[in-house]
Amino acid sequence: AAEETAVVEIENEENTAAVSTKPEGKTVEMYEAVKNAELERLEQEKIVAEEKKVREEEAAAAATAAQLAQEENARLEKERIAAQYAAAKEREVAAKLAIQEKLEQELLEKERLENERAEKERLEA
Repeated sequence: AAEETAVVEIENEENTAAVSTKPEGKTVEMYEAVKNAELERLEQEKIVAEEKKVREEEAAAAATAAQLAQEENARLEKERIAAQYAAAKEREVAAKLAIQEKLEQELLEKERLENERAEKERLEA
């Protein structure tokens, strides 16, 4: 054969190129230049894809962090409201106890006054 040819596949690309493998001439130089340019393009695409993946992962991490912070804020707000409710209940119970205590004191005072009046009436009789 006057010329040997080879089929070259470049990194999972579907395109193949048949080129002369004879050592002399511009065909080999052209093939090398095309191959090198294609490899450089593929490397650049790989770098761009990796950078895009990193940006997407960073964005996902930031979104997750924001969601966690929002959930934590909601939890803290819930706890704050629960604490306010508990404090209000405690004040309500304390107020009811104070009213009950006052009523008991008034009742005792009324009984004491009635007993004094009854004793006074008994002594006068």
